Amino acid sequence: MFYLQSPVGNRTVIHATQKGRAGFDALRHWKASWFASGTAALSAAVKTAVVARKIEHPEVLLPAYGCPDLVAAIRHAGAKPYFVDLSPDSFRMNSLTVAEVIDNRPSVVALIGVDLFGCPENWTELYALCRANDIVAIRDCAQSLQSREKIDRELDADFLVYSFGRGKPLYLQGGGAMLRRSDAPNELAAAQVEVEAPHEIRDGWYSRAKNELYNALLEPHLYAVMARLLGKRLGVTRYEPLEKIERAPLEFAELANPALEGFWRNHRSRQNELMAMLSAIKSQLAGLVKVAPNYPGPKQILLRLPLLLRDRSMRDELQAAMLNAGISATTMYGQPLPFINGVGCEQGMRSFPMAEDIAGRLLTLPLHERITDRDLMAMKNGLLNMRTRY
Repeated sequence: MFYLQSPVGNRTVIHATQKGRAGFDALRHWKASWFASGTAALSAAVKTAVVARKIEHPEVLLPAYGCPDLVAAIRHAGAKPYFVDLSPDSFRMNSLTVAEVIDNRPSVVALIGVDLFGCPENWTELYALCRANDIVAIRDCAQSLQSREKIDRELDADFLVYSFGRGKPLYLQGGGAMLRRSDAPNELAAAQVEVEAPHEIRDGWYSRAKNELYNALLEPHLYAVMARLLGKRLGVTRYEPLEKIERAPLEFAELANPALEGFWRNHRSRQNELMAMLSAIKSQLAGLVKVAPNYPGPKQILLRLPLLLRDRSMRDELQAAMLNAGISATTMYGQPLPFINGVGCEQGMRSFPMAEDIAGRLLTLPLHERITDRDLMAMKNGLLNMRTRY
């Protein structure tokens, strides 16, 4: 059947939808800097911590499950990644392990927590640990773009980092942003990070044509053909070193800020309908599926809907059933971050049991703007059919 909904499918924003900057520039408690990518923005935040703390052989804590771009950003900033395992049945780092590592490793200068799929980390506890130990807290929001009010209200990190590349909540053909607290300590505010000037202009017919094509290929029938042609090469997780920290072109803010305003005003997700549907069959799925661990409620915007199945075989069976129904249900990174080819684990510890458990049971369902009522019903039926077999 040549029908397949992509895992993420929000259209790219090619033109500003309204006049005026606003967006991140209108935040009261954060100052925005724009970069060529989310990875560059993250590396700039880490580099700021490295420069400010002036510690020899600096280390940065990060979760043992996540995107390899986290490691690329840390290494380019001149630090070493130190992986922390997750809490059971959660995408959050184990805070007890975080506290233990901080006590035993005086070279830790920063902690990166990830709001994976839009599900927030335990920032109240993590930020308290960071402040008590003079560690810079960096909140990776690449998969989480909440309302302006929520961003300005939750002051539980020193830096927020956003990405606007493919597959992100707001796709702006690339680019990223680093938000630093307006009341940052003097050493963070004064830290000078070497950043390269942008080397290309974003506008032009080629850029517009490329992104119009991208938007067109997300149509389910065309995406099904592309997926059939590319096979396993589509969406493969790879580690790629970051070559430089580069600013975004000056006109990027002229696109990004109005686009942010449009996203906050017009964003429509199917997550509430799907969550309501899953809630109605929750009792039938008990013991088989855990839906969106650490999901705080309907006001939290999710990029994808994460499911934790009982075991790997059940996960693989449900994925096959979803794909057969035209739904790109993905296993995301497939393995713990230290085990992804090219990443490596410099700290010597090779066991991350909770991250391995999550990687083996995780399945994500799409929630983007193209999802139809037919797709929601296919997801529901796939889960109910699984229940009859177990």
